[in-house]
Amino acid sequence: MVKICDIANLSQCVELAYIRNNQPESNCAFCSKSKKSIYKDFEFIIDNPDCLMVGYFINGILTGILGCFLNPSNNWVDCIGPFFKDEWNCDCAKNMFLFAKTTLSKAIRFNFYFNTKNENYHQIMTVLSAERLDNEYILLLDKADY
Repeated sequence: MVKICDIANLSQCVELAYIRNNQPESNCAFCSKSKKSIYKDFEFIIDNPDCLMVGYFINGILTGILGCFLNPSNNWVDCIGPFFKDEWNCDCAKNMFLFAKTTLSKAIRFNFYFNTKNENYHQIMTVLSAERLDNEYILLLDKADY
């Protein structure tokens, strides 16, 4: 089940991101490698009504996250993750992105930046039809008012 993470999930989100982000195969350049910095960033995202921490839960247990930081000056979203506790799950990653896209109504563009060794991110960007610019992917959203 995909839903919004709240402050009660903060420690779990930080642990998951810290472990996965320090592995080149699952690294995300928009996420710090320091647990203290990840905590501060995630606390900001969870407390900010224009940002979003998406969680994937199985039987009430957090197994995946996607952090979305919305820049209010241009309505672009920098994405942290997705990170998974266990094996990579492309379908769950896609569901979390679609949830974020629907929930963040102000967003006009999603940015993803990650290590070239992260084959899973390359796979999900292809599934989402994102535009690739070297190691950065951009997912422009179809909005009726733009």
